[in-house]
Amino acid sequence: MKKTRSHRPATTPDLREQILRDFGSLRIPLRPEQLDDALTRAEREGLSPLQFLQALSGEQANQRRERSIAHRIGQARFRE
Repeated sequence: MKKTRSHRPATTPDLREQILRDFGSLRIPLRPEQLDDALTRAEREGLSPLQFLQALSGEQANQRRERSIAHRIGQARFRE
């Protein structure tokens, strides 16, 4: 006997919202416009799925590193 799913397939807007929720659950700050910009770039440049993921995750990783450095500099309390 075949099991059928009771929910409807995810549409593109549904997938977009799910991706934003997933990033939030992972505590990766991804604003909707950042995702939209990355998707537009991927379509425009014909990026492969791996290239798209690297572009999206790489931007987030760079922002996290920058925040970490700024936090550590603040914690160091260097004299001016």
